[in-house]
Amino acid sequence: MSTAKDKVVSQIQGPGVPIRGNDIDTDQIVPARFLKEVTFDNMGEYAFYDVRRDD
Repeated sequence: MSTAKDKVVSQIQGPGVPIRGNDIDTDQIVPARFLKEVTFDNMGEYAFYDVRRDD
């Protein structure tokens, strides 16, 4: 059985969100209004929600 320690990530695909600085406001990652989800199944939809949208 392999563990996460055994796996090497060599490539990541998908859009990126550039954020400057050392102290990242965690509400940029997943805004607090979406933390009412019961499971983590849909959390990917909310990652950097406000940064990715200009609504």
